[in-house]
Amino acid sequence: MTGADYAAQTIEELMRLVHEGNPAAEKQVAVWRANPFDPHAIATLRPVAYQKATVLAYIDNLIAWGDQLFRQDTLESVNEATQLYVLAAELLGPRPQTVPRRDAEPARTYAEIEGGLDDFSNAVVAAENLIAPPVATSVTVPAGAPPLPVFRGGYFAIPQNEELPRYWDLVADRLFKVRHCLNIQGLERQLALFAPQLDPGQLVQAAAAGLDLGSVATDSGAALPPYRYRVLLHEAIELAELVRGLGAELLGYLERRDADGLERLRATGEATVARQVRGVQQRVIDEADQQLAVLASNREVVVARQEYYAGLKDDLMNDWETVAMALNVGTLIAQGASIVLDAVSGGAHLIPSVQFGAVGIASPMATVIFGGENAGRATAAFATAARGAAALLQTGAAMSATMGQYHRRKDEWRFLHDQAGKELDHLATQQAAAEVRRDIALRHQANHETVVANAEHVEEYLRSRYTNAELFEWLLAQTSATYFQAYQLAYTVAKRAERGMRHELGLPDSSFVQFGYWDSLRKGLLAGDRLLYDLRRMEAAYLTDNVRELELTKHVSLLNLDPYALMQLRTTGSCTITLPELLFDLENPGHYHRRLRNVSVSIPCVVGPYGSVPATLTLLANQTRVSTDVSPQYSRVDANDVRFVDDLGGVQAIVTSSGQNDSGLFDARMDDERYLPFEGAGAVSTWKLRLNPVYAPFDYRTITDVVLHLRYTARDGGATLAEPARQAVRTHLNTVALAENRAGLYRLISARHQHSAAWQQFLHPVGGQDQVLALPTPPDDFALFTRGMDIKVTGLDVLAKLAQPGNYELVLTRPGAAPQTLTLLADQTLNGIHHLNTALSPASPLGRSPATEPYPMWTVKLRRAGTADFRSLDESDIDDLVLILRYEVTP
Repeated sequence: MTGADYAAQTIEELMRLVHEGNPAAEKQVAVWRANPFDPHAIATLRPVAYQKATVLAYIDNLIAWGDQLFRQDTLESVNEATQLYVLAAELLGPRPQTVPRRDAEPARTYAEIEGGLDDFSNAVVAAENLIAPPVATSVTVPAGAPPLPVFRGGYFAIPQNEELPRYWDLVADRLFKVRHCLNIQGLERQLALFAPQLDPGQLVQAAAAGLDLGSVATDSGAALPPYRYRVLLHEAIELAELVRGLGAELLGYLERRDADGLERLRATGEATVARQVRGVQQRVIDEADQQLAVLASNREVVVARQEYYAGLKDDLMNDWETVAMALNVGTLIAQGASIVLDAVSGGAHLIPSVQFGAVGIASPMATVIFGGENAGRATAAFATAARGAAALLQTGAAMSATMGQYHRRKDEWRFLHDQAGKELDHLATQQAAAEVRRDIALRHQANHETVVANAEHVEEYLRSRYTNAELFEWLLAQTSATYFQAYQLAYTVAKRAERGMRHELGLPDSSFVQFGYWDSLRKGLLAGDRLLYDLRRMEAAYLTDNVRELELTKHVSLLNLDPYALMQLRTTGSCTITLPELLFDLENPGHYHRRLRNVSVSIPCVVGPYGSVPATLTLLANQTRVSTDVSPQYSRVDANDVRFVDDLGGVQAIVTSSGQNDSGLFDARMDDERYLPFEGAGAVSTWKLRLNPVYAPFDYRTITDVVLHLRYTARDGGATLAEPARQAVRTHLNTVALAENRAGLYRLISARHQHSAAWQQFLHPVGGQDQVLALPTPPDDFALFTRGMDIKVTGLDVLAKLAQPGNYELVLTRPGAAPQTLTLLADQTLNGIHHLNTALSPASPLGRSPATEPYPMWTVKLRRAGTADFRSLDESDIDDLVLILRYEVTP
């Protein structure tokens, strides 16, 4: 898209085109009116809307990403969040400037603009051009120059987008908090140099489970939840039960979906088979018809055979056979005649031969011849006759056999005729049976059509019923999303419960709630069961390890601990308080794992009737000794000393109302479901106490002390820790670390309040003498733990509330040293209080308690710079003079 395309899609251009009657613009308005709640219908006509929405969504993502990192509250995550906020600011660009409307269009009635309303219900009106004031030199208008054009705009202006300024406000708010060392809630805190250490084993487990390794870092640095472990455990168990229920429900949907799919598959298969069997049934009917046709054809064959045999059963021989038989009879006759002739011939050959003749002319002669030839010929003739007789017999036998065959054939024909009749009867029976089978097949076909229709109805019902596979798929999708979200919530609450358990038991780490419950390949089934088991396991471990610890109460006086901080509070309304470990080892050496249970504040001061003492006590940092190991030394070596656990990011605060043992709560119950303020933090801590710096509800100068009432628990480390603790107290007592790099032991002396007689004598000297303030410092006034020890003062702070802002000259005479002249300067860090700080060399010895008079004396003379004497101060010039002695003790 070009610049002209973007310009053509602005709201102003669209409104102008609508008023001019542009068809494309009117179409957009028509689409908008038809789909007023469908942004995509409008955005498709104006692609720049998608582009703007994409950029804003990306900026939203950057801000949310930055907030997620900002809430981790580590140095590295805050720096990374800053980069994201800066990128969002660069994408936003400069904040849009609000341009006031320069044309003042007079108000009109609806009737006046009704005729000019367009599809946007807007009317175009003319406005005068803004003409600059005339200049000194005249301007000649050329002849024929066109007049100034008339600006036309909508009567109703385009409303301002209320969402856009929010982006600039939000990014500016986040960058302001980052650059002013505030957390995302706007509370001041001190960040640790390094983030909490990561457990490599957890990284391996997370990688094996396919999880984001950043979640391990997030869990390790997670903030303490507001509710106690038991409350969170109960909630986590309920959520785990919910996850179990959703898992069982999901499994049920899976089974029902699969069962429905199986039913539909079976119904589809049955319907398909039924439709296929329909053809088989038809083939059965066709087979029955063919069988009937075959039987009819067979009947025709049998009838023809019966008729054929019926025509043959009464005839023994046919004509040709009769002729053959006649010929055979003739043959027999001929053979019989031949036999007879052969027999006669044989007999004839037995008759001798008689030969009649004449010998010579007419001489008769008769000759008889009989011999072997006659006998042979007779025998041959008889043999021939015998053969003829045999042939005759043979022919007769053959004729008899033939006649027998003819008779047998006739009987067979008669049998076959009768058999054909029986076959006809059998075929009739078979035809009746075939007709029955055909009727059965027809009935089967009709019944099968009903089965097919029922199968199709079942198939259609299973496909179209409401509780079908599609519904189960939808239920699976919805339940799966809810199931995973519920699991994430249950897992998050379980991790919070584990975090609360570690906090309450003082465990450095634990591995009850682990990674990998959710198995995506199995749709997360049994994730709730496994999570619930680990929660029960964690509950059993808590009941085993939750032993009672030592419960102690300590009252810390700021006046005795760090009087300079008390003066800061009185003058500026705020101060920083550091409670070192040595402070607790003075009373209970050998204790470790000192953790706060409850903290309350007392601020002795003068308050009017029904007045309040509003003060904000903020925990800036704390540490806890978690080990009884004293190697290489009892005191902390460096920031990486594993014997100590720091909590620099757990910013907590309370606001007091009464100033009398005030815990900032209406009812400080130890059985509260939520953690009490500062509960679980290390007793060795750093605090910030703030009063209202602008509108003071009472006179801060009347504050005489601030007392922190610490109720804490501890564990006894035994003699192995107690003796090194005592040795550390002896070694570091004179250099105990306090707030703002101060160190050592301090004692505050207020001339006005603690030595009122000397104060009055200082303001009103007798007989015009110099104003000299004499302040005794008996060793008995120092802390009780200094009894029996030599006290010497090594440093001095002098603070004076003076009326004039200029410099003052102070002459100090202290025990064991010559008078020295010092200069009091107005200290702006103390709200203009005059202040000097000096080291005392040599130190001023005060002796040891118990002591007797005379006590070591400190004398002070004070005058304005340039004043001739030390007699010029009156009560209006000075309100009080405070000495803060830094001292050391030796046994």
